[in-house]
Amino acid sequence: MINKKNKKGISLMVLMITIAVMTMLLTTATVAGVKSMERTKKMKFASELAFIKESVNSYMTNNNNEYPVNNTIVLDISKVSAGSIDQFNGESISNNKVNLYEIDLNLLGKIDTVYGKKNGGNDDIFAISKDTKKIYYIRGVKVSSVTYYTLNDELKNIINFTSSEDSLIKDGIKFEESIKDWTNQKVASKIKVPSSYTNVVVTVKQTGYPNVILTGTLEENYNIYNAKSLDTDIVGNYSVSVQYKKGTTDTYEQIFEVKNYDGTKPSITFETPFVVKKMEDKQTNEIYSYINIVSSSDDKSGVKVIKYENVKLDASQKNTYFKTSGIIAQNNVLKIQEGSDYISVYIEDNAGNFEIYEFDL
Repeated sequence: MINKKNKKGISLMVLMITIAVMTMLLTTATVAGVKSMERTKKMKFASELAFIKESVNSYMTNNNNEYPVNNTIVLDISKVSAGSIDQFNGESISNNKVNLYEIDLNLLGKIDTVYGKKNGGNDDIFAISKDTKKIYYIRGVKVSSVTYYTLNDELKNIINFTSSEDSLIKDGIKFEESIKDWTNQKVASKIKVPSSYTNVVVTVKQTGYPNVILTGTLEENYNIYNAKSLDTDIVGNYSVSVQYKKGTTDTYEQIFEVKNYDGTKPSITFETPFVVKKMEDKQTNEIYSYINIVSSSDDKSGVKVIKYENVKLDASQKNTYFKTSGIIAQNNVLKIQEGSDYISVYIEDNAGNFEIYEFDL
């Protein structure tokens, strides 16, 4: 016989377990959804702060470092929470008050913002500190338990913010290079054009070798264009032309250049015929043999170092040995160790190109 009482007990237990699992899944989904919404909110706010910051920098560049501001603001930070107060680090604070300057968005041109429009109060504005150059949103944006007023490290990391110190800005258009120093690697670049600009035409210009990839994407407040030389391109340097309109009439153009690529090896000129000479060291009265370098040259980045060694390198050493070893040449003189019958001479330019010369003595 079937125990009906036991059957009901099992059904009730299954129901309770099912409800518990569903509750747990619903709670997890809710928490994940809330976190996603919070991150999106922070990302949008951070993007707008970064956009305002770069627009201010551009205005100052084009107006002899004049700030795009009007009113002075005395901000009382006495009620700022402990979790947010560190955003004001570096400011001159007196009696819990900070002196700031209201940013006049009209001076920044045609820009569309979510914040800073004075909707619902006079604290709905952006302001700048002349002490730290930080941009603040006076009302603040509260996300969970933290209120964000400025572009702190957390917000910068969320949007992978690159400050204007690491990029070139012309009329609000931001130009970033993947490599800023001299290099023998192909340099990729990113051109960020404010989305408020119209009739944008981006063109890569390159003499003789127009082998540059140009792609476009859209990010918050900017249209993004990416350029990069192809591996088959032997030139490596190029310029990017950006034509655009900010209103309905005039067309503007900005030119950005990648000019830090050097793919040519440096060179050394030795005496002809190749002669080993002898010289007396007047400090030690030592007679030593030497080779004289007539000249060294590099077409772009310049010579970084000349080294030498009285050894013959095997094939596996040629690309690595002189990176960490070798005798640095002084005054274009290569001293030869007594009894040596071979010399290897290494020259490297500032882009990392190198050449090795080898001679029997």
